Amino acid sequence: MNTQHTPGPWKVRKNEPWVIAKAYGNMKSVVHLNYSADPSEEQRANARLIAAAPDLLEALKLMLEDARHDRVTVEVFNQTVDAIAKATGGEV
Repeated sequence: MNTQHTPGPWKVRKNEPWVIAKAYGNMKSVVHLNYSADPSEEQRANARLIAAAPDLLEALKLMLEDARHDRVTVEVFNQTVDAIAKATGGEV
């Protein structure tokens, strides 16, 4: 599988309503969400979900590979839980 998106980790910067990614040691905007100075909880949730996308993709790939071999390691399980928590703001 060839990944063509900007590599992660992506994060939501506090006090700035856009999602950014650290790519090749330089910061660059991946998605600009263009919200007001006081975004709603729905807008914050959208930002968290977008920022978690690379982590979710990687966790799902690892989970799928483990499932193909009838095993899910604690490390892969924990990585999946962490990715979900990042996407939801802590809820799993």
